[in-house]
Amino acid sequence: MVPFIHSEDVLSIEPIVNKPAIGDVVAFIEPERGLLVIHRVIQRQGDTYTIKGDNQDTADQNISQGSLVGKVKEVERAGKNIHLGLGPERRLIGYLSRLGLLRPLVRVASRTLWLFRPPKRS
Repeated sequence: MVPFIHSEDVLSIEPIVNKPAIGDVVAFIEPERGLLVIHRVIQRQGDTYTIKGDNQDTADQNISQGSLVGKVKEVERAGKNIHLGLGPERRLIGYLSRLGLLRPLVRVASRTLWLFRPPKRS
């Protein structure tokens, strides 16, 4: 889920009350290996969801609502709450991911920001 969620982050997951929408970040049990996975909803058809990690080229298999464990409510990184990717922008992120545009856009943005980083002090 990089760049929005990192491996050291602490996630708060809430039970699913309403059907997850495109862009929501959900936790589910991967059917083949039985592992807990955190990915973003990129498409919904009835009670079936297409889920994809933000840093992946391909979507996971379709997941039924019964396989969903919960929805990511909060991300904490180094003691601070991180909201990027969980607010209203999550819908746009979900659509860009579904279209295969999220990774290239993030790559371009990170390279551009790298060019404008402040110089290191010695």
